Amino acid sequence: MLMAPMKLALPKSLKQWVENYVAQGHYPSVDDYIAALVENDRAQQKKRDWLDSELQKGLDSGVSKRTLKQIHADHRKRLEAA
Repeated sequence: MLMAPMKLALPKSLKQWVENYVAQGHYPSVDDYIAALVENDRAQQKKRDWLDSELQKGLDSGVSKRTLKQIHADHRKRLEAA
């Protein structure tokens, strides 16, 4: 992966923690660790966006006319069919 320079300022305590974490062998470099953090955050945001979208679909669909018992039964049937 081609890396682009980026200036980053951290409080001294966080900088030391990151440097120690990398020195312990968790990541090959500080740059790799920061890149992994950003990548993880981006993946988590994608999941949150999907969840928000699904929740909005549920809200937009209105109140179900089915009972909770019917919903559970339908769900069990779908699980058994899978």
